[in-house]
Amino acid sequence: MWVWILKPKQLAMVLDELEGFLRPKPSLEQWRTPGGIAAELAFLASPQGRSVVDLGTGTGILAIACKLMGARRVVGVENDREALEIAMRNAEKLGLEIEWINTDVLSWQPRESFDIAVLNPPFGSVKRHMDRQFVEKALEVAEEVFALLSSRARNFWLKNYNARILRTYSFPLPRQHWFHRRKREFMEVDLVYFAGNI
Repeated sequence: MWVWILKPKQLAMVLDELEGFLRPKPSLEQWRTPGGIAAELAFLASPQGRSVVDLGTGTGILAIACKLMGARRVVGVENDREALEIAMRNAEKLGLEIEWINTDVLSWQPRESFDIAVLNPPFGSVKRHMDRQFVEKALEVAEEVFALLSSRARNFWLKNYNARILRTYSFPLPRQHWFHRRKREFMEVDLVYFAGNI
């Protein structure tokens, strides 16, 4: 039985204990979202009693954060089956009821809309404009969107969308592939709020 966690630090501690990617895939730009960042996103999204979809849920950290914050319904969509199985285990350990869908995020057509979409999508480093495609999908399916996006694209979001920068983070990128030279690097990432198209 899940309970609401009312303090960001408490929520961050729970999220940091979740299982991460076993074999992160470079082509999918899979990076673990730090618990503190996921917790703050969930608090700012205020999902209590609302429906939430996590697009590209990965190991489920944003979906789980929103459910712990009292979301009425949470759906996590992910095309990587291995990552989704980790998300399922993470939710099960906490006794959370979350709907998981294993499909391509961009071609997914939900039967209903959501109050909120949350996402930490690929930043577009491997496949150009992948972040834009994820945001467009989120705007199709939800009234409000909270997305973690590379700060390098900040001007684009502000110029072309009804968007606001809520926070900026130094996002850790640990060495997880053979071609990474440094033990850890950091990327500036914005938490961007979008008013949806619905």
